[in-house]
Amino acid sequence: DSSVTGVQTCALPIYPRRKATGWHAVWDQYRRLLAGRSAPDAIGWHFHTVPIGGHALEYNACWTNTAWHEQALARRLLERESFPALWRAGGVIQRNDQSHWLDRFIPFDYSNWAQRNAPCGGPGELSDWRGAPLDWAGYHPHRDDYRRPGEMRRTVFRCLDVDTPACRLTRDDVREAFARVRDGRTAVLAFTNHDRRDLRPDIARAEALVREVSAEFPEVPWRWSNARDAARDSLGVADAPAPQFALAWERGVLRISADRELFGPEPFFAVAEEGDRVYRDELTIEGERQWAWRPTRPRLLRAVAVGAANAAGRTGVARMAVSERDPAIRTMVCRA
Repeated sequence: DSSVTGVQTCALPIYPRRKATGWHAVWDQYRRLLAGRSAPDAIGWHFHTVPIGGHALEYNACWTNTAWHEQALARRLLERESFPALWRAGGVIQRNDQSHWLDRFIPFDYSNWAQRNAPCGGPGELSDWRGAPLDWAGYHPHRDDYRRPGEMRRTVFRCLDVDTPACRLTRDDVREAFARVRDGRTAVLAFTNHDRRDLRPDIARAEALVREVSAEFPEVPWRWSNARDAARDSLGVADAPAPQFALAWERGVLRISADRELFGPEPFFAVAEEGDRVYRDELTIEGERQWAWRPTRPRLLRAVAVGAANAAGRTGVARMAVSERDPAIRTMVCRA
């Protein structure tokens, strides 16, 4: 929601742009653009890890040296009652710390930037996808190296820029996807672009390229799809209703339950306190699809929310406001 785009600046001068800034500025714009459309679009999450210096045109390779990403997602949950099932790393920058965090909450990751005929990383480079799978199939990442196939939960898909200085979707890339299907395997051909410029010419070019290559493979069935449905269908995951949550206070403890299995081991839990303080907190595990939380600052508590995806990429959200006059908050204060 507070994602940034731009070139790596290093010692170069930083030129201003007319950037949308604010917690929901980008998200709200796209919700308005897509409202009322019949196309089955899906909105995910693209977040550039906020750098230590806080400048919007700098990058940060470390997911855990700030908590802006958790606050951004917590605010989307609390203030827009929405939670994502799709992810693409800002600047296609991913490391193991981000990989492990994602594996708790988000089933579909479109960050693999591996390229066959161009560099896709190097020693100390921000974006490093050296050795990642070059085919158009998803893979489960390895716990010790997000670029290698392994046994983690989420699925990482390859996604290339339509046309940027560092990456360009080529005819050979598209042919590889069609050839894969011709050989009896599933492919997800994913491409991306950047809205700091007019998206339409590049998207039209990519669409024309796909149609031209499809004429070379008349026996191969294919269709346009949003990122969630493409991921689910390629993996053979049956669609399923979004999880629903129940929240209830019991002697100063918030009890949380879900009606069906989640993608990860627990929901994302967001807290809003007096003074516009928002953060994610951890829950205790109380049983199958059951969790609990006891506030440590009950007098400041104003709202809580949970959000989670299931394996099919359907997401559920529940929010509860808390008032100083509520019996629950008075009970918590007495027990604090």
